[in-house]
Amino acid sequence: AVLPVCIDHTIFYPLQRSPSPPYRILVVGPDIEGTELEPLHFKGMHDIKKALGMLAAESSRFTVVRISNSERSIFKDVACEFYVAPSPELKTFLYGTAHILVYPSHYESWGLPPLEAMAAGAAVVCTATDAASEYCRHEMNALLVPPRTPSALADALGRLMHDPALLRTLVEGGHETARAYPKEREWDDLENMMYRFLSGVQGAE
Repeated sequence: AVLPVCIDHTIFYPLQRSPSPPYRILVVGPDIEGTELEPLHFKGMHDIKKALGMLAAESSRFTVVRISNSERSIFKDVACEFYVAPSPELKTFLYGTAHILVYPSHYESWGLPPLEAMAAGAAVVCTATDAASEYCRHEMNALLVPPRTPSALADALGRLMHDPALLRTLVEGGHETARAYPKEREWDDLENMMYRFLSGVQGAE
């Protein structure tokens, strides 16, 4: 069985955010290359770094907010707010005040940050991976772009920055999506899965 990972709504919820630029663009993921045995290139951090450079060449109406579980490396020469393993309280603030979250992974098993951002009231730009297709719907609760395509990430971010109506549509759609994935659902699903397993074992005896 597959158990979807759900959201802690006591951490991820909307806060008051500025209705006008600069837009806060949140980027979540490791800031290191990884190792030969466990490379992290698939997280797409180089892609979004290039995309943000393209966006900066056209507009200064945004601030990059970076959350990582490692010290700064890939983004060492990028002007941004940089937070390493923030506390739950700080995560609440960073997600809750972000206007847009961009998630550039080449592939994922599930991909939780976009769902957390939806719960926190941020619009989502996400690569169109199989994992994203589980809960992301293009132009309904997210903008989906091809993986490994910095220009598409930049275009999607620019589109949201210049189309407040679309941004509101994605925020509203994302909020509805996030409501379907409370942490309690994960606990209930796990409990039901265990009961089904135990029933099958007892039936086989």
